[in-house]
Amino acid sequence: MIKGVVLGKISVLAVGTLLALAACASTKPFLGFIATTGYVDQKMQAQSEANRKSLETIQADLQTLRADLGRFQDQTDQIKQIMDEIDKTRSQTQQLEQLAASVGDRLAGLPRETLLQLADLIQKNLTKDTATTNTGK
Repeated sequence: MIKGVVLGKISVLAVGTLLALAACASTKPFLGFIATTGYVDQKMQAQSEANRKSLETIQADLQTLRADLGRFQDQTDQIKQIMDEIDKTRSQTQQLEQLAASVGDRLAGLPRETLLQLADLIQKNLTKDTATTNTGK
């Protein structure tokens, strides 16, 4: 009877040992909750592959962002050039307005007869330039 009990215990131990060894050789968790080396390796490989794909996606997105940044920088440079031209034009317009005001003040101080003579000279000069341009001389 003791022999039967001992043999029963040894049989149970042998079956348990065989199950444990068989589970270690598989890729599935043993008894549903103990992770085997194969299972862990498989999960690590799957996670590594997912991380690699995610990294590739991030790198592609980064390249797209760098290209967009380059285009935005080009547009910013163009806008700065346009703004510089606008500022230059405003400055020149302001200078011309000041000059026109100065000429207007000087003309206001001249006698009417002098202004009429000046207008007549300008008109004759313009007529002469127009005739020369039309005849090709």
